[in-house]
Amino acid sequence: DPAPARRSRRRWVGLGGVVAAAALVAVVTQTPPREVPRPTTLAPEAPVAPAERDEEARDFVPDTALAVRQLVVRGGAGTVHVHQGAARPIDIDGDPALVTATRDEGQLTLALTPSPDPEAHLDVHVSTPDLEAIKVTGAASVVTDEPLAVPRLSLGLSGSARVTLDLRVDALTTSLRGSSEATLSGHVTSHDARIGGASHLAAGDLDTEATSIAADGTSEATLRARASLDVRNDGAGEVVYRGKPEHLTRAGRGIRAEGE
Repeated sequence: DPAPARRSRRRWVGLGGVVAAAALVAVVTQTPPREVPRPTTLAPEAPVAPAERDEEARDFVPDTALAVRQLVVRGGAGTVHVHQGAARPIDIDGDPALVTATRDEGQLTLALTPSPDPEAHLDVHVSTPDLEAIKVTGAASVVTDEPLAVPRLSLGLSGSARVTLDLRVDALTTSLRGSSEATLSGHVTSHDARIGGASHLAAGDLDTEATSIAADGTSEATLRARASLDVRNDGAGEVVYRGKPEHLTRAGRGIRAEGE
């Protein structure tokens, strides 16, 4: 009889559907729900204290070893002694309250305050392995107690600043303004100098291979060059040179060889 067979097939198909539905329910039940990502909330950045933000550019207690590339000296009476060697703490011979030291990367700035005692002395000693520039303003002085040997050195003076330096330098540049004075000795391969105001460059004991100088105002200079000397004097001062340079170029007045 075909009718019972059709009913049997329907029952089988119906049973299969029930089994498949049960399996699907089991899978859905066992699968954990997908998490929806929550928006990320960043905590506000903690403020940085000024000393932490720029620790290098602040006044510091001068008991820290310093590697200085540029030395700036400002202010009143006092002498800064430059020593070449391992970096050492600043050594102050005198009242430490008269010295303010500020470091910004490789630059050390020393501000010297005049002492109320006219008999008091102030000597500051700075030791560094290498130096690229020395700038002195006001009435301060910078000296070397032993030769300073560096590849390049830039020297700038203004006001009534004074320097006395013994140098072993490949390339030296010098700028003098105001009534400043530089006394230089040693040996330099090339020297490029610019002087003005009432400044004085005493470099007759600085042996150079080549020197170029431009002078104006009432500034004066004494120089020495072996191979090449280029002198231009647009001022009322005098430029005197020692030795007999192989090539000599002169422009302006007040230029003469020593002994002329």
